[in-house]
Amino acid sequence: MSAAELLRIEDLRVSFAGDAGRSEAVRGVGFAMGREKLGIVGESGSGKSLTARSVLRLLPPGAVMSARTLTFDGTDLMALSARAMRRVRGQRIGLIPQDPKFALNPVMTIGRQIAEAVRLIGTSRAVAKERTLDLLRDVGIEDARRVARAYPHELSGGMAQRAMIAMMIAPDPALLIADEPTSALDVSVRRQVLDILDGLIEDRGMGLVFISHDLGLVGAFCDRVLVMYSGRIVERCEARALAHARHPYTQGLLAARPRLKVPVAVLPVLERDPAWTDDGEPAP
Repeated sequence: MSAAELLRIEDLRVSFAGDAGRSEAVRGVGFAMGREKLGIVGESGSGKSLTARSVLRLLPPGAVMSARTLTFDGTDLMALSARAMRRVRGQRIGLIPQDPKFALNPVMTIGRQIAEAVRLIGTSRAVAKERTLDLLRDVGIEDARRVARAYPHELSGGMAQRAMIAMMIAPDPALLIADEPTSALDVSVRRQVLDILDGLIEDRGMGLVFISHDLGLVGAFCDRVLVMYSGRIVERCEARALAHARHPYTQGLLAARPRLKVPVAVLPVLERDPAWTDDGEPAP
């Protein structure tokens, strides 16, 4: 592993049992990343979230996962016991879900939930309480004491997402996985949350896996982009070059985006090629 490499995946596969036998939802995915912002885009069902959650070994019941290589910061994640893997989750790798209102515990205050994450690194209750307020301020919450006393249902979507980010960065992880973290937010709040994430990644030197349907957002926010279709990566490129993508699937997604400044009578429809599902995507 190079000094700059944080995560490496080779030949990742995730399958589920069905009436016709096992069906692969992730097929031969492989990539490596350092402390950067890596975007993963594609339609629903393309395997984006399964790929990211495989890193944490958090898969739905019935899923069978295999990988030739799955290493994080020099550690073979496939070789870890369930107990050892629990120490990686949260402490070394954080997961920011799509809708924090469903991820946060509804009967615990925000402050108590963040403090629990802080105490994973072995601090006292008093230190965890003060650190919780600092974390809330780090994510742009000015009235940190009020928010710490609040319950999830008392917060707006944007405020709850900030609280979730504060909780995930509490143990100072090396990698964050953000699964559609702005899809439930309006445009102005989305920009604020992205600015917070950008600042945290820059200040703390973390890596970020950013999962999204929004090609424009990923192209503007991330450093590199992986495009997934039918469980495999069909294209990988620098984010600044996404507008000049070569794969027909990526080109079709870009063409199907509505443009306010260039209205059209009928949006283009993506025409799919069965060859896109073929294996053989080059190794990272």
